[in-house]
Amino acid sequence: MERELTGRLLEAQTAAQKTASLVLTTRFEVVQRLGPIDKLMEKWFTDPPGRLPLALLEKLNTAMSQSSFLQNGIGIWEMAGSRKTLRVTYFQLPPVGNKSYWQLRFQEVTHPQLIVWLKVLTPKEIEIANLLYKHKNLSDKELADRLFNKKGEKNSHETVKKHLRHIYEKLKPFGVTNRADFMVRAHLPCEDEED
Repeated sequence: MERELTGRLLEAQTAAQKTASLVLTTRFEVVQRLGPIDKLMEKWFTDPPGRLPLALLEKLNTAMSQSSFLQNGIGIWEMAGSRKTLRVTYFQLPPVGNKSYWQLRFQEVTHPQLIVWLKVLTPKEIEIANLLYKHKNLSDKELADRLFNKKGEKNSHETVKKHLRHIYEKLKPFGVTNRADFMVRAHLPCEDEED
């Protein structure tokens, strides 16, 4: 009865959080599959369907033996794709009778558009784009005050303006022609649906 109630609770939780989950024994035997877990496994791993991916098993085995995990009983593993990251949160469930179980929650996290843009920018442009992304209210002069060149000197206001012009030019195919466009579009999810 207790196991059935726990199963229903996990199903409701998985549906509410729009995640997919696996419930495992301490020997990594799958007890329950919740949400679109098979679809996610097929998309992210090349292992045969219905089996736990080897990469995930290795990570879990290593993580669960570390003292930091044993102290708090929760861990996160992420696998990055080009436009999304698969985040696996794993933790120990309260015991049912004399048995212990683990839950693994799988969630795809869409990268902000900025991640895709960084692939077309130079290292200095990336540095400026990241500052702009994190601190939207910085003026060009304030950006210059936070940036240093290869010699360890602060960049000039004019140098930053030049880099910004190059950034906007490179990002024109993404609909970016100025700072306002950059700020609005950088935080949007990637436009492409699939990795």
